[in-house]
Amino acid sequence: MATLKGDNKNNFLMADPMNGDSVYNIYGYGGNDRIFGHSSAHNKIYGGDGNDIIYGGDFKNTIEGGKGNDQIHGGDGRDVIYGGAGVDKMWGGDGGDRFVFKSISEIGKAEGRRDVIEQFKSNTFDGRDKIDLSAIDAIAGTKKNDAFTWVAKEGAAFSGKKGELTWTETKLGNGHYTKLVMGDVNGDKKADFILEVDSFGDLYKGDFIL
Repeated sequence: MATLKGDNKNNFLMADPMNGDSVYNIYGYGGNDRIFGHSSAHNKIYGGDGNDIIYGGDFKNTIEGGKGNDQIHGGDGRDVIYGGAGVDKMWGGDGGDRFVFKSISEIGKAEGRRDVIEQFKSNTFDGRDKIDLSAIDAIAGTKKNDAFTWVAKEGAAFSGKKGELTWTETKLGNGHYTKLVMGDVNGDKKADFILEVDSFGDLYKGDFIL
């Protein structure tokens, strides 16, 4: 197992392509880092604080952006991507990728201040990517971690029932069309978070881990 560490400055960190270890751990720590994983190892990359740009390798990657407005590129392989706090933009690349969100605050809500998943592969096509919301309690005020209830119809309004998850297609201020995934955890018929998902097809329950 190989390890590469940065510091609190703006680091350029690149895994040694000649290293033959099967696991490569990379830590950016503070600063606005540029991080490149090993092309054929299982990369475990931790951006840390700062606005980081992270590229995984062609094998499976586990990438955590940490705090800051990060850009995360999974590359080929089956990647697990955590954007973390801040306004993050994420690309899974080829392979069946999982985008994990641990809290509502991580995702955000307002345009330009929310997380974005680019080039998401939905069930409309090969259905390999997943959006994992299972760590978020869908119903505020309960003692257990409740799962979201998927409302399948595009553009469906919230009914007032806590824990509903729905989606719609919309045109952004820049003229680009995208999907918005919205969740209501308190039953006030308003979105408590909005995740922007650039998908070529419609979104389905099978695209999510609820």
